[in-house]
Amino acid sequence: MVVDDEVDITTVFKLGLEEADLQVDVYNDPLLALSDYKPDTYDLLLFDIRMPGMNGFELYRKIKDIDHRSTIIHEQQQEIDERCQ
Repeated sequence: MVVDDEVDITTVFKLGLEEADLQVDVYNDPLLALSDYKPDTYDLLLFDIRMPGMNGFELYRKIKDIDHRSTIIHEQQQEIDERCQ
């Protein structure tokens, strides 16, 4: 599962992961991702940190309450942009 409010970011992740023959669900709304979340479905969750409505850390805590075995990685575009300059 990839959750990022920017459509371009989720599209790139989806294309890359599917090219590697992986199944991926993408969401641009963290509240929708949370409501659709099913425990024991995903091997990895990738969340943006800064999103409107609910940030990646809040989403992480709520998912962990539902599924304590999930593996979550947070990403933030600003940090990536700054490191590439």
